[in-house]
Amino acid sequence: MTPSEERLKTALTEAYSDIVWNAYCTGHSAQDGMFDNCCLSDAEWLQRAVTGAGKRSDEVPAEWIKEHMAELVEAMVAAVVAGEDPYEVSLNRSPE
Repeated sequence: MTPSEERLKTALTEAYSDIVWNAYCTGHSAQDGMFDNCCLSDAEWLQRAVTGAGKRSDEVPAEWIKEHMAELVEAMVAAVVAGEDPYEVSLNRSPE
């Protein structure tokens, strides 16, 4: 990887890290430790990006989502580099 490509990858990682963290903060950890997306689009997107479709908000632990955020950012950066839409990335992970 050239130095220019490395700088671009670093910048993308920083930018998408901020986007993912802000999406996480849009929702919140409920008293029972589950992630509550509060029906807000950013938090809903984050939950879908990590788990795929079909999981209700009360079925996903907040800490579990946080554990997968770096992996999501890495996948988003890889999508951009490949010319794909980073917001279509889904890790399809399950907390079970």
